[in-house]
Amino acid sequence: MGLHARPAAIFVQKSSKFLSNIYLEMNGRKIDGKSIIGVMSLGAAHGQEVKLITKGEDEEEAMAELKEFLESDLKIINRAMEKFKQLCKGIFRRGGDLWSPETLIKSSSQ
Repeated sequence: MGLHARPAAIFVQKSSKFLSNIYLEMNGRKIDGKSIIGVMSLGAAHGQEVKLITKGEDEEEAMAELKEFLESDLKIINRAMEKFKQLCKGIFRRGGDLWSPETLIKSSSQ
C-alpha cells in the first residue's frame, strides 16, 4: 500500500509540525514532505525505498519521529488498511443480485 491517501496525510501532518524542511526522495525525484499532493504523487508503494531528508533547526527530532513513522507506524497502518480492504471485499454477485456484508447481516436477522 505505501504512502497513499490516509498514510500520506498522516505523514504530512507529522512533517508540518516541524520547522525544518522535510523532503522525500525516490527514483531521483525529490518532493516536499509537507505537501499532500507531493507525497501522494511520489507513488511510493509498500516496500519501496524512500530517502527521508530533514534540514533545519529541529532536523534531528524531525528525522527521528518521521523515520519511526515510516519504519514502524506506517507498517501498522498499512496492515490495518489491508485487513479493512479484505473485509470490504464482501460484495459479490448471487443470482444476479448484488450482495454486501450489510445485506447478508440484515437477511440473516430477519
